[in-house]
Amino acid sequence: MKKLKCTTSIIIAGVFLLTSIVFLFFYLKISKKPYELNFAYSALWQLPHDNTEALKSALKAYETGLPNPLPSSSQCLGAAGYSSIDTPFYLDTLQLGNRISALSFSNSGQYLITGCSDGTVTLWNLQNRSNPVKITGHTGEITSASFSPNGKQILTSSTDKTARLWSLEGKLLQTFNHIAPVSLAIFSPSGQKVISASSNGILKIWRVEKADEPLELKHNANISSIQFSKDENTILSSSWDNSIKLWDAAGNLLVEMKQEAPVTSASFSPDEKTILSASWDNTARIWDRNGKELLRLPHNEAVIYATFTPDGYRIITVSRDFTIRIFFSDGALSFIFNRFQDEITSTALSDDGKRIIAASTDKTVKILDSDGKLLFDLNKLDETINKVAFSPHLKYFATGSDKGTVTLWGLENNIVRSLEKHTAEVTSAACSKDGKLLVTGSKDFTADVWDYDGNYIAGLDHSKYGDIYRYGINLALDNDQSKWKVISVDFSPDNKHILTACGDGLGRLWDLKGKMIASYRHSDSLTSAKFSPNGDYVITASWDKTARLWSLDSTLESTYKHDGGVLDASFSPDGKRIITASIDKTATVREFNGKIIGKFQHEDLINKAVMSPDGSMVLTTSN
Repeated sequence: MKKLKCTTSIIIAGVFLLTSIVFLFFYLKISKKPYELNFAYSALWQLPHDNTEALKSALKAYETGLPNPLPSSSQCLGAAGYSSIDTPFYLDTLQLGNRISALSFSNSGQYLITGCSDGTVTLWNLQNRSNPVKITGHTGEITSASFSPNGKQILTSSTDKTARLWSLEGKLLQTFNHIAPVSLAIFSPSGQKVISASSNGILKIWRVEKADEPLELKHNANISSIQFSKDENTILSSSWDNSIKLWDAAGNLLVEMKQEAPVTSASFSPDEKTILSASWDNTARIWDRNGKELLRLPHNEAVIYATFTPDGYRIITVSRDFTIRIFFSDGALSFIFNRFQDEITSTALSDDGKRIIAASTDKTVKILDSDGKLLFDLNKLDETINKVAFSPHLKYFATGSDKGTVTLWGLENNIVRSLEKHTAEVTSAACSKDGKLLVTGSKDFTADVWDYDGNYIAGLDHSKYGDIYRYGINLALDNDQSKWKVISVDFSPDNKHILTACGDGLGRLWDLKGKMIASYRHSDSLTSAKFSPNGDYVITASWDKTARLWSLDSTLESTYKHDGGVLDASFSPDGKRIITASIDKTATVREFNGKIIGKFQHEDLINKAVMSPDGSMVLTTSN
């Protein structure tokens, strides 16, 4: 009887397993999930190189998976930028090779300045994120780097015993000398003065426009923080000599406050009526301007940083016990964030005080709101992040690692604005390379150009520049609406022209005012049209089984044939080769003259083929 029960159980299990396999086979065969995964994989591949294309692929993945998209589709969508602050998206990486020791955004958010342990300074223009300016001259580690209030100058300090003033072009304007390593240098609010502080406890106040003798102030140990009052009549400093000092503009000591251990930071409250300090004596303290202690905020270990939020209602502290604490201004503890596993290396507060970013030697970066809620957790990193910074208006944040990697992340909100102009489904979209313009293509046979603020710039009306007698019929009388749609759009590398591919078999080149300049003809509907990296050529793909290489003036340079419709064609990153994908189940890599130097086979049609940035690999996706 036991043997019979056992045999029956095996038979039931076998039938269940077989049924599951058959169900899974038919599910994958008839469902849209494989297509959804293809689009998601494409998005992941494109994400580090072209965020616009990644967003388009991610949207396709998500829409294909509706009403129940896969988690990977939602994650790709968030990573590509269709997100809230909970899901920042990758923008770019700058490899500098040495430990990042300073990191700061300009007030406009246009520039990012980085300093390294080898003394190099790099200025990064975030509008194009190319050709960073290398600033050389320091011979020791950069200890601080910041922009002048008007954003036209850069101030750096170094262990080479100097602070230096630079133009945005990297020209040295002034050198401020010390006899010991300079740990910190800042501009006054007007930008007319500079304070530099050295490890021997000397502060020097310099006039930017006049290289005269500086005014000297003195602590007995390394300076940990310095700050001007808004009217520049008072200077606040803290030191490892356990003291916080208030000075007048003439260098006279007004008040001295003492703690029981080195003071790691000191700052004014937003109304400048009180002072907040942090210390290795395991406390943060609030003082009045006469030096009277008003409040003591105890911690379990040393407090390495403390600051008020801009509204003055909250106090943020960072401790060596791996925690971030949020207090109300009356000293009541609001929240303890304790999800770091190791020492916190760097923190920053957004300019509105609503976001806190922190990095740790546990190789994570976390963003919190001012109530302590975790909004974003960047974990499992390969490098320790030792510097973090927010840009103004929460547009970006940047991370700098101990191995010299600076990574820029986007923080745009979910829906910035809606663009409503088209009268039919939007089929494609692309951003200009400088990020200032957007073009959208639609089934209404138009493409529209918008600026970043959502203002309508121009319409590209394809019906005005079309050949209505295509394929031997009058398209104006044809009911096949697929021939009357814009299939793809692309900006030229110099952002001056737009390329569209359409169902009527024409690729069109436009200026930004909506005038057609040139056209590229196929004998069947186009599937894509793209510029070469240098903008000198156009590659088009079509259902007529060809991809075609054109000069901008419509001169046909070469034709690349397949045995079926060509679904995608693009240039290699160096612009010297052509990659095509076709329904004939092949993808090819060719030289401009048509010579095939690589051919890749699938068991089904290939809908996308892209080359890696170094040109050594090709990624293909198939049904």
